[in-house]
Amino acid sequence: ECEEQLQKLIDACDFPVTDACRCAVDIYRVGNYISKQQAFSDKRRVISKLAYLQRFISNCEIFFSADIADGLFVVHGLGTVIGPRVRSGKNLTIYQNCTLGAQYDTAHSNPTLGDDVIVYAGAKVIRGINVGKNAVIGANSVVTKDVPSGAIVVGIPARVIGYREVLNDDKYKLPPCVR
Repeated sequence: ECEEQLQKLIDACDFPVTDACRCAVDIYRVGNYISKQQAFSDKRRVISKLAYLQRFISNCEIFFSADIADGLFVVHGLGTVIGPRVRSGKNLTIYQNCTLGAQYDTAHSNPTLGDDVIVYAGAKVIRGINVGKNAVIGANSVVTKDVPSGAIVVGIPARVIGYREVLNDDKYKLPPCVR
């Protein structure tokens, strides 16, 4: 009976079951839209239900108050948390078990990520860190300082080990040691 109810819910929402991470992003977009509406009855209840659905389907938590531009791609959502008031540019790619956000929710305590940033598995970006465009944050890195544009950072605490190569049309590629 539980499986039937879940299938009805998924069919009603038209979420592709095979792509749970895409569902998480779609639910984020809906929740973000609703959270910005002034005259919406039962806003808290609807947002609470959407957040639960997001965690249930993808085991990923993207706060609806985060400001994320188009192109968010969550490769594996397991354990990923994007906290409130996190800001990101276009084409952010995140792997599993990453944390973007702060322990305390104040105006200057949340990270800002530029366009085309890649955050690999297990990385943590907390506090008011600025990550420049086209930066790469390596697996299990803990970012404690600002990251310049195009930089590749790894380690605890994260340190710059190189820069992405610029190709034609402002495209970047990773060096062979990171691909």
